[in-house]
Amino acid sequence: MSTVEPLIIKTWKAAVQLRRANDKQLQKMLLQLADALEQHTHTLLKANQKDLEKQDPANPRTDRLLLNEQRIKGIANSRRKSFCSISFTSKIGMVFITDKSLV
Repeated sequence: MSTVEPLIIKTWKAAVQLRRANDKQLQKMLLQLADALEQHTHTLLKANQKDLEKQDPANPRTDRLLLNEQRIKGIANSRRKSFCSISFTSKIGMVFITDKSLV
């Protein structure tokens, strides 16, 4: 088994659980995701640096890949805002955005 295969299996299992989750569970997950992003900022920045080292600095994608503490905090805050602004429907697996500023 390749090193990627166990990750793919875990991801697939997580996706199945997410499809079965109700609105309250999904909203809780978004808040936990935001907290985890902030708690693991240092780890994310180290991994991001490794990715950036493989990237040609002249490539325009480099800036889009670049993470810093401010960007991670912004992503986390965006997840928290989504908690208040999105209603989910697990039955058909779609997300409806009720706050048009998020679009």
